[in-house]
Amino acid sequence: MATAGLVDECAQDLLSDRSNLIIDLSAVSFLAAAGLGVLVRADNRTRANRGCLRVVTGHSRAAPRALAITQLDRTLTVHTTPRDAVEAMTRP
Repeated sequence: MATAGLVDECAQDLLSDRSNLIIDLSAVSFLAAAGLGVLVRADNRTRANRGCLRVVTGHSRAAPRALAITQLDRTLTVHTTPRDAVEAMTRP
């Protein structure tokens, strides 16, 4: 939970002067409700700023599983690699 709070604070700081954000979860081994809440809040902030959030899961098993169970994989834009996420953001 301490990690989720830190990520939430960093995301909030980053989104104070920009509208797009990529969160890389590829090294995450456990994704609980607090972490999922961070993703939802970051997504809401980016949308409010007319931007977008991209979530990178890499080859982690925990992140895609948690996103699928909660059906957040249907509302968040998920990519396997950071490169894919960046490329998707730069497309018109």
